[in-house]
Amino acid sequence: MIITIIKFFVFSLSWFLNFKQLHKNQYRGLFDNLNIQLFTLPQVDVFKFFNDLTFNKLTDTSILNKIASPLGLNWRTLCDNNYKKFSLLRLIFFIIVYRWFLLVRKLILWPFKLGIFSFIYSILGIDLTWFLSLFNIFTINIPQWVYFQYLVLYNNWLNWWYNTVNIKSIKSVPVK
Repeated sequence: MIITIIKFFVFSLSWFLNFKQLHKNQYRGLFDNLNIQLFTLPQVDVFKFFNDLTFNKLTDTSILNKIASPLGLNWRTLCDNNYKKFSLLRLIFFIIVYRWFLLVRKLILWPFKLGIFSFIYSILGIDLTWFLSLFNIFTINIPQWVYFQYLVLYNNWLNWWYNTVNIKSIKSVPVK
């Protein structure tokens, strides 16, 4: 809720200060089209667009022209002064940072997803230890207290499967 309020405030302030000559619905369409276009582009093209906008190298085939044309806008009026250009650069910068955040989040959660899928496959009888052993190349040093917490969590997990679900084929009986 608070993020929506902040987003609305930033959006309205940006429109009021920089793009007042546009109708608010046109600015909303421009803002949404720019977000969608920049999220679907490869990261290299987003950096190239950022660089072109920074150094005034935009051409008639630029992304800004593709975004502004369906709305009936001239793309040159969207970056004709420094305030408008700064507003667009700020938006592109935040999209780049957000895309990097999503990538890092996916990379951090990837081992946990692999562990869950390997557990599900092991229940079905498919052995994936050969695949998971490929990750032994990357060593990760974690603090000892984190390691103990993982062991306690693993032990509780085994205990739940052993007692609640009554899977007695667990090779190591959990400590009670």
